[in-house]
Amino acid sequence: MAKKTEKKPKENSTLFEIKDGITISNVSDIRKKMLKYIEGSKTLRVKIDKTEQLDLSGIQLLYSLQKSCIQQGKKIQFDINLAEETMELLKNSGFNNIKELDVQ
Repeated sequence: MAKKTEKKPKENSTLFEIKDGITISNVSDIRKKMLKYIEGSKTLRVKIDKTEQLDLSGIQLLYSLQKSCIQQGKKIQFDINLAEETMELLKNSGFNNIKELDVQ
């Protein structure tokens, strides 16, 4: 499940937390929600924690989201804590090279 969990007026930052993963079955809905959340924020923080459900469409969404933020002059930060097997998928896709990515 994806949800907006907080907005800090001083930082104009929004935390978008994903707990149920990002897969082909929910990537469209998550994308729509994320785009709404970045409209009113200067910084979008994406937290993906304790999920094993991340497929290629999810990785593509994160790349696309980062590109959209950069084009709009916004910052995006990732806090990703995944199972080792899923982390290997991220590393093999090159995702761990994204700017401001905090992969734990």
